[in-house]
Amino acid sequence: MARGDWIEFVSRDGASAHSKVAWINRRRTVALLVRRDDRRAMSLRTDELRERFARGRAFLLEG
Repeated sequence: MARGDWIEFVSRDGASAHSKVAWINRRRTVALLVRRDDRRAMSLRTDELRERFARGRAFLLEG
C-alpha cells in the first residue's frame, strides 16, 4: 500500500466504498484516507487495515 492507491471497503451489509490513500506516517502505523464519494478524510491504523484485508473487508484496487 502506498500513497495514491485506491482501496475498496466492504461493509457488513455488503455495500462498498472507495477511498484513496492520501498519506502514511513515517513508521507506517497510520494512514490517512479520503473517501471518493464525499471527499471526507479518515485516519486508520495500518494494523486495523491489514485485518480488514485479511477478513475480506478491504481490497487494494489495481491502477
